[in-house]
Amino acid sequence: MVTHSQKKQKTDTLAQVKSLFKPSDFAQTKLDAQSLDEGLIHVAQSYLADTHQPVPPDLGVPQTLNLLSDLLENPDQDFLTSLESLIAQAVRVHQPAFIGHMTSALPSYVPSLMYLLGALNQNQVKLETSGGLSVIEKQVLKELHQLFFNETSFFYAGYLNNPDMSLGAFCSGGTLGNLTAFWAFRKAFDAVYPDLKSKARIYVSELGHYSIRKAVDVIGLDAEQVVILPNAFFKQDTAKLKQKMLEDQILGYRALAVVGVAGTTETGSVDHLDALADISTFFKCFFHVDAAWGGAFYCVDSLKTLFKGIERADAIVIDAHKQLFVPIGCGVVLFKDENLAQKLEYHANYIIRKGSYDLGQFTLEGSRPAMSLILWSHLRLIELAGFNVLFQSLHELAVSFADHIKATDDFEVISEPALNILTYRYCPAEIATAAKNNAEVHGIINEVTQRLHKLHRATGMGFVSRTRLPYEGQQEMIDVFRVVLANPNTTIEHCKQVLAEQRIIVEQDEVIQSLLKQAFI
Repeated sequence: MVTHSQKKQKTDTLAQVKSLFKPSDFAQTKLDAQSLDEGLIHVAQSYLADTHQPVPPDLGVPQTLNLLSDLLENPDQDFLTSLESLIAQAVRVHQPAFIGHMTSALPSYVPSLMYLLGALNQNQVKLETSGGLSVIEKQVLKELHQLFFNETSFFYAGYLNNPDMSLGAFCSGGTLGNLTAFWAFRKAFDAVYPDLKSKARIYVSELGHYSIRKAVDVIGLDAEQVVILPNAFFKQDTAKLKQKMLEDQILGYRALAVVGVAGTTETGSVDHLDALADISTFFKCFFHVDAAWGGAFYCVDSLKTLFKGIERADAIVIDAHKQLFVPIGCGVVLFKDENLAQKLEYHANYIIRKGSYDLGQFTLEGSRPAMSLILWSHLRLIELAGFNVLFQSLHELAVSFADHIKATDDFEVISEPALNILTYRYCPAEIATAAKNNAEVHGIINEVTQRLHKLHRATGMGFVSRTRLPYEGQQEMIDVFRVVLANPNTTIEHCKQVLAEQRIIVEQDEVIQSLLKQAFI
C-alpha cells in the first residue's frame, strides 16, 4: 500500500523534474534548472578553454571506464561535479595540435545554435513538427544542389513551394547518405530490369569507404555484387575498371553503379571523376560520387579542376560534420534528377500524406533534428566566399607541412596532400634507402611507427592518427601517420611541434632506438 509520505515524495520529485522543463518556474532544489543551466555552460566553457589532452592509460582498463564505475557507485554525488569529472576525460578535438581526425574546432556561435535547436526540438519529418525549418532545409538543399550541379534558374523555379519535388535529403552522416543513394539506384534499376537483381554490379576502388559495402548489404545485394578494384596511386584505375566492366558484361552481368571517391578518408585523394562519368555513360549505369570527406573543398576556386566531372553524378554525398563545421551528425545526399528522390517516396495516413510538404516522404530516416539550420547559418555568416579562402588556406597549410617534412632528414612523406590530408612516417634517410625493396626493414619501421604513435598519444600533447597504405604504389603495406588539417586555428608551428614531440620520444625510448639499430644494420 502506498503511504501518504510516499505519494508526497513522488509528487515532490515529479515537480522537481517538471521544473527542468519550465524556464520561468525554477524550483529551488538540487535540480534547480537555472543553476544547472549556468553550470552546464561553465563546464562547456572550461572544456573549450582547456587545450591539454587527457592522458590515456598505457595498459589496462581505460580511465573513463574506471571513472564511470565510481560515479555509478556514488549516485548521490553532485551532478555537475560528476559531469565535470567525465568531461575532463573528453578528447580536446578543438585544440590546434589535434591534427589526426576530421573533428576540430567549431565556429564560436555553433554552441548557441545547438542550444537553440535543443530548445526548439523540431522534427523535420513533418511540417506540423518543424514549421519554417522545413523551408530552411529545402533552401539549403537547393543551394548545395546549385553549387554542385548548377542547373538553370528554370530548373529551380517553384522548387521551394513544390511538395512533390525533392533534390535530396539531410541525414545523420555519409553512411546513411550512401545508403539512401543506393536505395534509390536499386529501386530505379528494379523498375527497368525486374529480373536482373542478382546480376547487378557496383564498382568501386579499394579506397572507397566501407559504408558502400554496408549500404549494398542493406539494400539486398550480395557481397560479391560489389566489385572492389585496386587503386593506382590512391585513385581509381579507370583502365582496369573499364576492362573489368567489359568482361562482366560479356558474362551477363549488368552495371548498376560506378562509385567515384572525392576525398578518400586515408589520403584525401580525388578519383578521376570525369573519366568515371564517361565510363558510367558508356555502360548506361548510375554514377555516384562519395564526397563525404572532400566535397567541401569544391568551394575552393583553385581546386575545382580536381573535381571535374562531379556535376555529371547522379548522386553526391557530402558530410557537413566532416569539413563544413557542423556538429556530429549531419550528412547530405543530393540527387541530380528529382525523379530519383521520388523513387523513395513513402506515405502514411497520420503523417507524410501524399501532396503534403512533409520532408519525411523522401527520406530514409523518419524523425530527424533540424541540423540544416547550422549549415544554413554558415552559408549566411561564413558564405561560400569565406569557405573558399578558408579551405584554400587549409590546403596550403597541408602543402607547407609536407614540404617541411621533406626538408627533414628523419621523416618522409608517404602521400602528398591533394586536399588537406597527408601521411608520413619516421624513417631516417639512411634507413629509407635501405627500406626501398626490403620487406624486413619496412616491418621494423612499422613497429617504430606503432610504438611512436602510442607513446605520442599518451603524452596528451599533439595528436596524429595512424593507418596503413601501400608503399610507392607497391603491394607492400606500411604503417603511417595521418594528418588532417581541418582546424582553422592550426598553424605550421603546431605541425612542427608535433614532429618535435615525436623526435623527443624517439631519442628517449630505448625500444625505438633498438629497433632503429636493427633497421640500419
